[in-house]
Amino acid sequence: MDRSPSRGRARLTVLALLVILGMPGIVAAQSYIETGVTNGLGNSRHPFDKASQRKIVRTRAGSPYDPWVYVVYSRVNAGTGRNEVVLARSTTLFHSTNEKVVLFGQGGAVVNSATTDFVYPALDASVDGRQLHVTVLDQTNVDVLYTRNVSLSGTGWQTAWAQAAGGTSPRYDTISTFAYGADTAPALAVDASGRPHVAWARADGSARPNLYYRTWQGSWSAETNLSGITGTGTLPQALDPSIDWSNGFVHVLYKDDASPNDGTAKTDRYRYVRNQTSGSYATLLAPVTVMQPTTNDIGHPGSLAATGSSVFVVGTATGAGTDYSWSNYSTDSGATWLQ
Repeated sequence: MDRSPSRGRARLTVLALLVILGMPGIVAAQSYIETGVTNGLGNSRHPFDKASQRKIVRTRAGSPYDPWVYVVYSRVNAGTGRNEVVLARSTTLFHSTNEKVVLFGQGGAVVNSATTDFVYPALDASVDGRQLHVTVLDQTNVDVLYTRNVSLSGTGWQTAWAQAAGGTSPRYDTISTFAYGADTAPALAVDASGRPHVAWARADGSARPNLYYRTWQGSWSAETNLSGITGTGTLPQALDPSIDWSNGFVHVLYKDDASPNDGTAKTDRYRYVRNQTSGSYATLLAPVTVMQPTTNDIGHPGSLAATGSSVFVVGTATGAGTDYSWSNYSTDSGATWLQ
């Protein structure tokens, strides 16, 4: 379930569901990851402010019961006053206890800095459940950073962070500099070969915000402009990508306000793009509009999920109330978007 909790003081929770055999119904077990979390600085308005921060993943390394569930979030370090990124994982099968590590921030396992704001983390796990991948936005330097865990078993998971190629000095790759850091979160998906795919927003040479994409296939690919926004007018509030991978296709959903003659400050349509050929990520198709609400002034991030040849997206329209829309599509030949 993907919900945005209320702003202000928040409690981050991981919910575990236990099915009691022989009895109807389900018992839910709740564990507090952190209490007393307040609003962050600047655009880190809430630990779960972006859709990319609400993803929970499981790993399979080390236990036949698959007990490890991970969640990543941002919080303000009371001592430094800076936003830091924390990774928490469960330590029991039913998630009643957890352990945490600061990845980016003061004493961070990946970046140790008391003067930098790190926000909008995203995470994904490899298909075999034995590697964890994380992206964050370095909001101070407006860089998108990537790291992966190379040893999830034992106690080494807290320090076993490395670049995509395995280097540990530093323990991360810089995916992009000069990201569109004011309001947009990077997004991450991992394919069946354990290779990351990252989407994020930054301004192009003409100061127009666009959505960009890179993947690691033995080396980092060149940046690919997914959105191709060329019109003038007011910049969108954010492009907030959502990304997933299935059957050799990487799927990306984002939002913009680049419709013809649109100079308003709203992000009024959700756009979708994927690679042209299964297993090849060098060529991506032109984006298409999959949903266009009439009153999407706030422009909440959309969300996308892919399974097999099917793709599902969801978005919101805001105004007097909040409406949810959804659409689905198949990568099979001749398929079209359904609403």
